[in-house]
Amino acid sequence: MDNPVLPPVRDGIARAYMKRLRITNQFLFFLPLVFVWIYSYLDLDAQVIHLAHQLTNNFYLQLAICWLPAWFVMAIATFMVLYYRLRLERQFGLSNSTFTGWAIDSTKAVGLGLFVGFAVIEVAFGMAKVSAARGWMLAGAFYSVLFLGVNSILPWILALFYPVIPLNGALLHERIIGLARKAGLPIKSIQEWCVSSRTRKANALVAGIGPWRRVLLTDTMVQNFSVAEVEAILGHEFGHCAHHHLSKRILLRSAGFCAIFWIIFGAVGNKIAIFAPANISWNDLRFVPGFYILWRFGNIYSSLIIAALARKQEKEADQYCWELIGNVEPFISAMKKLMDLNLIVYEKKEQWKYSHPATSQRIAAAEQFAKLQNEVNQKESEIAKSAAITS
Repeated sequence: MDNPVLPPVRDGIARAYMKRLRITNQFLFFLPLVFVWIYSYLDLDAQVIHLAHQLTNNFYLQLAICWLPAWFVMAIATFMVLYYRLRLERQFGLSNSTFTGWAIDSTKAVGLGLFVGFAVIEVAFGMAKVSAARGWMLAGAFYSVLFLGVNSILPWILALFYPVIPLNGALLHERIIGLARKAGLPIKSIQEWCVSSRTRKANALVAGIGPWRRVLLTDTMVQNFSVAEVEAILGHEFGHCAHHHLSKRILLRSAGFCAIFWIIFGAVGNKIAIFAPANISWNDLRFVPGFYILWRFGNIYSSLIIAALARKQEKEADQYCWELIGNVEPFISAMKKLMDLNLIVYEKKEQWKYSHPATSQRIAAAEQFAKLQNEVNQKESEIAKSAAITS
């Protein structure tokens, strides 16, 4: 078991929260799929398909009509789990959101799921019509472009849920600009992500590429972290930029999209697709719910491969941070504050599920880096003294 890096009481609370959060996230994935499978199994989509044929002869509009009730069924299950998660976060003091605020945010999130699912379905069925043999490749490429587009507008997506304003604080702004300049990374803007009215959680991210790069800090981080600790967090984020980690993840994610579509296209072509009626084809609207279930399963399992790469990249970004700021202490204290505020503790035995290594391992690695640096500095000092005496 990992050595705790929080006081015993807080460590126990964090582990209890993480255990229940893991279970909640599993329900968040499986329950909507169970609901839509029941919807399809009971043949409840038959009337919707009949209605779609009556309303329009356009196949793509028919797809949209058939997707809407399937999404609605999943939305009901999603709201159920999201409400439980709200109660969980309130119990552990992480959320102070009102029910109305939660309902509005959840509706926005589930609404985005409507458009994401619509895009996946339209791309898959559309590319199958373009080319039965290479449709999987076209679908993977097309959806990769959509995925890249969503990542590029992430700050605007966040602004749908929380106010995003220019960073208020000249000293912190100046220090961040100086750190970015030291890292050789152009920054277009530094913004404050105002979440404190709904949660105590803290976070930071760097979005965009090149001269369009934006730094976003939650106001909870600005309020609770020292300038040096914020620099350490951003030093880590700048490490991701310097090592082009996002580009590598997107390339791997694109390969994953192609692999998922290849498997589903192969299953449909060989009439062995599960969660689908017998002798299914891409012209059959009954396949809409089943396709989405297969897509979600493929996406979650491909994410495990992405997570393995991400854990390696997190270690590289940590190393970059320590070398950039020249001091591991702000990083260590920032990690502990993040755990205390967010109650997120990644453990070694569970890390295969996550994109981050075990937290205690990251802190231990920082301490080891500092120890090695001190040894190197001492040796260099001794060599310099010896050379001075000799001369």
